[in-house]
Amino acid sequence: MQSHDSSKASPEAKTDVASQVGVRSKAVITYSASEGNAVYLRLPPRTDLNNAPSNWLRKTIGLRPEVVLPGSRYVSNRNQLFSGFAMAGNHLQHVGKVDVVSDAENIKKLLKIPYSNAHTSMAIHRVGRTLLLENFDIKKHSEQGSEWTWFRDFYRELFQQSDGHTLLKKKSPSSQNDRMMLSKFLYYSVYQESCNKLEDRSVTPRSPSRKSDVESNIGIPRLPNILKPDHFAQEQSERRWKYWTPHENLPQGSQTFDDEAFRFERNILWTFEDLKMILGTNMPIFGGGKYPAVSLRLRDSQKPINILTGIDYWLDNLICNVPELVMCFHVEGIVQNYEFIKTEDIPKLKDSSFSPQVIKDIAQNILSFLKSNCTKEGHTYWLFKGSGDDVIKLYDLSTLCQGSGGDAQGSQHQNPYVISVAMLLYKTAMNLMQSQDSCNHHNTVRKLLLHCVQLLDQTKHQEVAGHAACLLSSLFLPQLKIGAHMDSQSESKHDYSYSHPKDWKTCDTCAAYSEAEESLQEQKAKHDNCTEIASISSVSDLYYPKKFVSLSPSSESHHSQDTRGVPAEVEKDCLESLRHIVMGFDILLGDPQTNGNKLLCDLTKNASIAYFKLAEKANIVGKLGSALKRSRLALRCCETLDFLKSQSQIHDSSSVESVHALELDLLMPNLLSLCGEVQLKLVHEMRASSDPKMSHFEELDSAVEYEAAILKSLEAIFGSGGQYDRMTEIHRDMLCALSVCAECYETALELTTKMEVKTDQSLKPPSMDGKRSSSRDTNIVSSYNVDSTNREEFKTTIIRRNGHVLNELGACMLNRVVEKLNTAENAPTKDMTEAWDKAESYFKKAYNMFFEVNDYTNQALVLSNRGRLMRVSAQFHYNEGDSSLSSEERSSFECAINNYVKALTVLDSKAVKQDIGESGLIAKENISWELSGCYMSMAQILQDDSHKHHDTREDLEQEIMTLLDNSLKYCKNIWKATPKSSIAHYRQSKIYHRLASLHHSSFRACSDHRKSNHLRNLAEKYYDKALEILKDLEHYHELVRVELEKLSMKEYHISTVTSLVAKLKLLLDGLQSLSKSSSSLAMIKDLISTSSDSQVSLAIPFDATELFNLLKIFVTILQSFLLSLIKLMSSPTFKYDKHVKYFKSARDSPLEKLKDVYRKTLTSSKTFGVDDDAPSFNGTANWLALIGSVLDDLSSLFSI
Repeated sequence: MQSHDSSKASPEAKTDVASQVGVRSKAVITYSASEGNAVYLRLPPRTDLNNAPSNWLRKTIGLRPEVVLPGSRYVSNRNQLFSGFAMAGNHLQHVGKVDVVSDAENIKKLLKIPYSNAHTSMAIHRVGRTLLLENFDIKKHSEQGSEWTWFRDFYRELFQQSDGHTLLKKKSPSSQNDRMMLSKFLYYSVYQESCNKLEDRSVTPRSPSRKSDVESNIGIPRLPNILKPDHFAQEQSERRWKYWTPHENLPQGSQTFDDEAFRFERNILWTFEDLKMILGTNMPIFGGGKYPAVSLRLRDSQKPINILTGIDYWLDNLICNVPELVMCFHVEGIVQNYEFIKTEDIPKLKDSSFSPQVIKDIAQNILSFLKSNCTKEGHTYWLFKGSGDDVIKLYDLSTLCQGSGGDAQGSQHQNPYVISVAMLLYKTAMNLMQSQDSCNHHNTVRKLLLHCVQLLDQTKHQEVAGHAACLLSSLFLPQLKIGAHMDSQSESKHDYSYSHPKDWKTCDTCAAYSEAEESLQEQKAKHDNCTEIASISSVSDLYYPKKFVSLSPSSESHHSQDTRGVPAEVEKDCLESLRHIVMGFDILLGDPQTNGNKLLCDLTKNASIAYFKLAEKANIVGKLGSALKRSRLALRCCETLDFLKSQSQIHDSSSVESVHALELDLLMPNLLSLCGEVQLKLVHEMRASSDPKMSHFEELDSAVEYEAAILKSLEAIFGSGGQYDRMTEIHRDMLCALSVCAECYETALELTTKMEVKTDQSLKPPSMDGKRSSSRDTNIVSSYNVDSTNREEFKTTIIRRNGHVLNELGACMLNRVVEKLNTAENAPTKDMTEAWDKAESYFKKAYNMFFEVNDYTNQALVLSNRGRLMRVSAQFHYNEGDSSLSSEERSSFECAINNYVKALTVLDSKAVKQDIGESGLIAKENISWELSGCYMSMAQILQDDSHKHHDTREDLEQEIMTLLDNSLKYCKNIWKATPKSSIAHYRQSKIYHRLASLHHSSFRACSDHRKSNHLRNLAEKYYDKALEILKDLEHYHELVRVELEKLSMKEYHISTVTSLVAKLKLLLDGLQSLSKSSSSLAMIKDLISTSSDSQVSLAIPFDATELFNLLKIFVTILQSFLLSLIKLMSSPTFKYDKHVKYFKSARDSPLEKLKDVYRKTLTSSKTFGVDDDAPSFNGTANWLALIGSVLDDLSSLFSI
C-alpha cells in the first residue's frame, strides 16, 4: 500500500538529535540548493527495483543524477580537488573561526580510521584556525603522466620502504547493477508531484528562519560575492579603512568555484562537541506526513550491517540533523519491507554497535593532531594511512616540493593547490576588511595578504599580486592625522594613535590567527626542512580522550597586539609599507597590459603617506635634513598622484568616499606645513649659531629608504617633477629660509582653500534636499560635520603659523633697515627704502592672517611691530642739518601711535579681556611701554626745538604737555613687581623732569604774576616728584641735575622779588632745599671715600667730570644764595629783631658768621684742596666735603 503526504518538510528538524545520542551536536544549514525536501513515497512490497521508474534521472527536488548514480553511498562533487576551497570561498565569514571546512565524506572517513583497514589520503591546508580537508587521489598524482614528478618519486620511495607491498589496497567497486538499483530506488521513493517541481539553480537560496538557534537550526543563506558588497556595507567599511577604497572590479584569480560542479546539495555548519565545521553533503533528505525528515537507505537483506556502515549512517543523520533513518530491504532487487530506526538508536544496531563517546574522542584527537602540526599557511600537508597499516603519517608536501630541486618558488607552483590557497587567503582578507568590525582584524588581514603574496607567482598573477601589495602597503601605514606635527614638539606628546579594538582578545578571528601564529613559532624548528613532520604511531591512540591537545584561543597567554601607530613601530611599519609599494610598482609597471590605474593611484598615495610619517618622525627627533629629504619624496608622490588622477579622471563616487578623501586631499598641505616647520627650526638654529648644523646637510644628501626604486617608478609615470624641491632645501641665509617657510605655509593655505570649495560641493549634506534623511544620510552628515571641523582647525593652524613667519620676516627686514640706517652716512638709499616697504608689506599680511583667525594677542604684537617700524621711519626721515620735527617725521610718529593704540584696543576688547592670559598681559605691558616711548620721543623733539614748530608758545606747550601726559599714562602702571619696574620708574622721573622744565621755562617767560605763580608751583611739584623717584632709584647723578634746575628756578624767582620780607623768605627756602640734598650728597661722598677710582667708576653710572662740573654749579648757586642773604642782612632797612624767628640766636645777628661761611666757599682750593682744572673722583669728594661743611654751618645759624 502506497502512502504519501503533500506537505513539505524542512531538513532543519526541531528535534535536537544530538541530545538523544549522548553527544552535543547542532546543525545549521548555511546553503541549500533546493527550496524543500522531496516528498517521501513508501514503496509497496514486491516493487522491482531492477526496472527504471518513469522519472529516473530527471532533475527533481533534492536529487541530482550525478550524485546518486555511483556506489552505495552518496558521493562528493565531481571535482574533489577543490571542493573545500569552493565552500570556504562561499563562507568567508566563517573562515578562521571554524575548525574544518570539508566534504562531509572526508570527515566521516577520518572518524572511521580506527575501524577501517582502508587507506586514507587527504590534502590539508590551514587558513588561520581553519583546516581545509580535500580528498587526495594518490593514484592520479603518482601516475606517469602527472605533473607532480616530485611526488611520484617520493611515492615510489615510500613504496620501496613498505617491502615491495603496495601502500594502497584496491577497492572492489560496487557492481553496476547495485549502483543502478540505488538510483532507481531513490527516484521510485519520490512522490510523483515532486518530479514536476524542477529545481531552479538560479533562484535565491532559501532565507533563514527567524526562530532561535536553539528552537530550530536556523539556515543561513549563502553569502553574496564578498568582492562586490552592497553599497552601504562598502561605505561602512571605508569608515574603518581610510586609505583603502574597494575597486569596482577586484581580481578573482585563476580559480573560481561558482559552477555547479563545485556545489553540494547543501552546506551545513555542524557543531560537534567543541568542534565547528562547515561541511558539504549531497545526502538526499525526504519528508512528508509524520516523517518531517528522514534519510533512505537500500540494504540487501542477505548482507548484515557492519560497524562502518552504522557509523556512516549515524554521522550522515547527525550532520544533516535528520531524526530518523528509513531502511528498505530487498532481495535481488525486489522490495521486501521497511524498517524505521531513530538516529539515536543507530549506534545500538546488532553487528554494528559503537560508542558515540568514542567517535567524539576520535574527532577531537584527530583534529587536535592536525591543528597542532599543520601550522603553516600556504603549505600543503598530506595525511596518509596505508591499507591495513596502523600508523598515520603527516607530510609537508610544500617542503618536499621546494626541496626537490630548482627554484623554490618555481617548483612550488607545480603544486596545484597553491593558487587556490593564495586566492582563499586573499578573499578572506578582503572579507575581513569589509566586515562591520574590520578594524579589529588588522593583524589578521595583514598576515593573510603576506602569505598570499608569498604564494603567488607575480609574473603570472600580476593583478592579484599587485592588488595584494597595494592593500599591504595600506595596512602597514600609521593613521594620517591632520596637522599632527603641529600639536606637539616632542615625541612623548606626539599622537600616533589608531583606532584599536575595545578588547583585542575578544575578536574570535584574530584570536584564531594568533593561535596559528604561536603554534607556528613552536613547531618551526621541528618542521623546517622535514618532509614527515608528525605521525600517530597507532590508530588505537585515537580512542583515548584528549590524547592529542591543540592550542585554543582561551588558553593563549599572550597575543601580539596591533602595533600600528605605536611610536617605536612607526618607522618600521612605514618601511614595510614602502617595501610593498615598490613591489606593487614593479608588478604594475612591469606589465603594460595590467589595468592598474586605480592601483597606481593607491600605491602613490600610500608612498606619500609613508614618507610623510617618516618625515614627521625625523622632525620630532631633530633630524631636520632627513625630514626635508623624506618630505621631498612625499611631495613628488603627491605630484604624481595628481597627474594620475587627471589622466585617469578618477573622481570620488560617493559622499562617504569624499569625506575620507578629505584627509588625503589635505596631505599635500600637511607636507608643506611640515616643511615650513622644519625651515623655521633651521632659522632658530641660525639665530643661535649663525649656520645650520652640518649633520642636516649630510642627511639631506644621503639616500633614504627605497628612494631610488620609488623615484624610478614615479619618473616612469609622471617624469622628474620637483615643483616643490625649493621648499625642501636647506638655506644658509636666514631671510631666505624665512621666505621659503612663508612660501610653504602660503601654498599649503592656498591648496587648503581650494579643497574647501571642492569638498563643500561634493559633501553637501544629503538631508538638505528636502527629503526625509535615512540613518545612512545621518552618518554622512555627521562625517561631513566632523571632517569640516578638522579641516577648519587645520586651516586655522596654518594661518596662524603663516602669520608668525610673516611677522618674523617683517622683523628681519626691520632690523635690516635699522642696521642700514645706523651705518648710512648720507641720505637713505634705495635698498633701505625697499627693505622698509617689504617690512611694511610683511607686517600687513601677518596682521591680516591673525585677524582672520581672531588671534587677538598676535594681532596686537604685529601692530606693535608696525608701530616700531613707523618710529624707525621717523628716524629714517630725520635731517641732521635740521633737528626740527618735519612733516614726514610727524606723520611717522602719528602712524606709530595709531598702531600702538590699536594694539591696546584689541587687547582691551571684551572678547579678549576675560581670557587674555599671561602672554596677553605681557604683550599689553610691552606695547604700553613702546607707546609711552613714542609719545616721549615726539615730545622731546618738540621741546628741544620749540621755536620751529608752532605759531604760538601756548600751542606748543599744550601739545608737549599732552604728549608727556600720555607718555606718563602708559608707563605708570606697568611691570609692577618685576625687574623692569625700575626702568618704568626711571622713565616716569624723566617725564616729570621734562614737565617741570617745561613749566620752569614758561614761568621765566610769563609776565602775568598770577599765572607765573601757578607755573612755578607746577614746576616745583614735578621737580619734587622727579627727585623722589630718583632718590628711591639711587640715581644721584640725575638727582643732582634736577636739584640744580630747581635751585636755578628759585634763584631766578628771588631775583624778581623786591620785597625784603619775601626775598628773605625765598632765600631761606632756597637754603632749606639745599639742605635737603645733603643726605644724597653724603651718600655719594661715602661711596667715593670707600672705593678706589676704578671701583667707583663701575659702581656709579656717570663719570667724574660730569659730577665734578655739576657740583661746581651747585657751589656757585650756594654762593649766590649766601651773597644775596649777606646783602639783604647788611641793608639799613633790615631789622634783625623783626626776623628773629628765622634765626636760632635771638640776641646776636649771624651776619659775621654768614660772611665767614661765604668766605669759606671762596677759599675752597686752599681749605679743601679743590682744583678746578683737575676733575677727578678725589676732586669730587673735596667738593662734597666743602658743600657738606657749608650746609652744616648754615643749619647752625638758621632754622631751616
